[in-house]
This record gives sequence, structure tokens and C-alpha cells, in this order.
Amino acid sequence: MSDSSLIRMANQIAANLKNRADHREAITAHLKSFWTPKMLTELKELISENSTDFDETIIEVAATL
Repeated sequence: MSDSSLIRMANQIAANLKNRADHREAITAHLKSFWTPKMLTELKELISENSTDFDETIIEVAATL
């Protein structure tokens, strides 16, 4: 999957769940349920390379995965 697709998808998840009181937990659950281990690894690598492209909550959640 392309880097831009992963960035877009991650940020969309954060945007869609941001109004929930448990948004961090909901994002974590979504990523664990629907993203493959390879996608999660790529997400973490992209964040370490350039975190400015990501929603702050995605950065926080990725650190816990």
C-alpha cells in the first residue's frame, strides 16, 4: 500500500472517531481489528520518518501498538 494511502486512511479514522469520549481506545480497536500487522508496521515507520503528516491522536495511538 502506498504511503499516502496509509496516511490518508489513518487520518480519516482519527477524524471519524474524534468526537467520541473514548476516541483513543476506539482508534486502537479499529487499527487492531482491521489493519494487518504489515500496515501497522508501515504506519509506525511513516510516523517515525515524518510525523507532521499525521493527526496527533494517531501518533499517540501508534506508540501504544
